[in-house]
Amino acid sequence: DGGACAACSDCDSAVTFTATVAMSRVEFTADKQGAYVAGVAEALSVAPSRVAIASIADQSTRRRLLAASVAVSTTATVPKDKAAGVAASATATNLNRALA
Repeated sequence: DGGACAACSDCDSAVTFTATVAMSRVEFTADKQGAYVAGVAEALSVAPSRVAIASIADQSTRRRLLAASVAVSTTATVPKDKAAGVAASATATNLNRALA
């Protein structure tokens, strides 16, 4: 059946977004990645095990004097019926508050 769900309340949905983190790729160590995942989970009200970093890329800047930053593509796997609420929670304000 291609893996289709009979009752979508039991299905998961992926909420994906990209956050800019103000540090270099080298500075964004495994410990900081763990703290990032925990902060995102808190901001989205999901378990940390439901949040994953999909990719980390150097953020291009127009001026060399700007601070280094990385773009962190992040995926939160949530029950399908909660995906819209979780997506709405993935705001810069909520993420910054949880990561502070």
